[in-house]
Amino acid sequence: MTNTESATQRPLLTLAAAMLTTGVLGSIHAFSVFVVPLEELLLAPRAQISSIYSFALVCLTIAVLIGHTLYRRVSPIPPAAGACIAAAAGLVICSQATSLGALWIGYSIVFGTANGVGYGYTLQLVAQAWPQRKGLAMGAVTAVYALGATLFAKVLAMLIMGYGIDTAYLTMAGVLLGVAVAVAIMLHIARARYRGDSDDSAVAIGRGWRLLAYLWLGYGLGVVAGLMAIGHAAALVAARGGGGKLPVLGAMLIGLGNAAGGFLFGWLADRWPVKRLLGLLPMISAAALGLLISTDDAVATTIWLCGVGFAYGAVIGVYPYTASHYFGAQRAAQCYGIVFTAWGLAGLAGPWLAGRLFDTSGNYNTALFVACVAAVASALVSRLLPNKAASS
Repeated sequence: MTNTESATQRPLLTLAAAMLTTGVLGSIHAFSVFVVPLEELLLAPRAQISSIYSFALVCLTIAVLIGHTLYRRVSPIPPAAGACIAAAAGLVICSQATSLGALWIGYSIVFGTANGVGYGYTLQLVAQAWPQRKGLAMGAVTAVYALGATLFAKVLAMLIMGYGIDTAYLTMAGVLLGVAVAVAIMLHIARARYRGDSDDSAVAIGRGWRLLAYLWLGYGLGVVAGLMAIGHAAALVAARGGGGKLPVLGAMLIGLGNAAGGFLFGWLADRWPVKRLLGLLPMISAAALGLLISTDDAVATTIWLCGVGFAYGAVIGVYPYTASHYFGAQRAAQCYGIVFTAWGLAGLAGPWLAGRLFDTSGNYNTALFVACVAAVASALVSRLLPNKAASS
């Protein structure tokens, strides 16, 4: 990118467009509000309904993994605004669905894949737009993604209760289409540009396979706790005697903690050694999990769940920055796509394992202990990482 090109761009507007994109795409993680209505509509067991979301996570992960092959071939508008349009199309399919198969197509394949494209692309776009503050920019994008899940869970629940599940899907589709138009205009005015992977990226990644393996393992172990807690937050509070609105509050606070962690530690990533952050964040999670294990009080559980969410948001905000830090800006998308598969695996295994351990023991303490051990292991893996950053 030449100095002239850089001078004509508007990075703040690019960041705003990216945050708007991930904010609405974050609604995919509000799926829990659809579970009971879909059970009643399809007369299907919860395991089958849950598979819709699990399959969506798989499609999301695959899209982030292979998305770099698309990013470098198009201008910024198609992957960002186009992802919102495709996501809206997926929800329109869901609004007409009368079978599980149709929901797999609409929500899992179409919405999930569009989500991965939009999320993965905007992370890399803002990193390039803000080379001196890429930690803050990427942290902001992931934080708003979490806020979107929290906000739209409330909105969609109200729509389902008042007007029905099909109206909720169509309303969300309308929001996505409106955002697609706004994002296209903003990116055009911002003159946003994306630089593709360099020609030697495959060679560089081949030489850095061990570093990628460490990042993959550290990321997967580091997010297990957060994914377990997000999937079972309300149930955990209820299992400890929380009644009324307290379980819902627990689920909302973990989302707010998630966003706060992404913002704060994205900002710190530009200022602190990244290796130190990758060792610190899982230990914050382990401490919060230890406090969760030590109490049976529902209110205290709600508070410490917020701590787990805070650490999780920080981890998912810092790791995209880490890929750029170690491999350089022009290789970051491909490298992060590989590392992100650890999140996909943890997203499938973590919530399922927590549920299975609850069924076996009758409480969540065993699952919390497993998550605590995983967090400590993630911190130990970080000690194997080098201190030196790549030259972009």
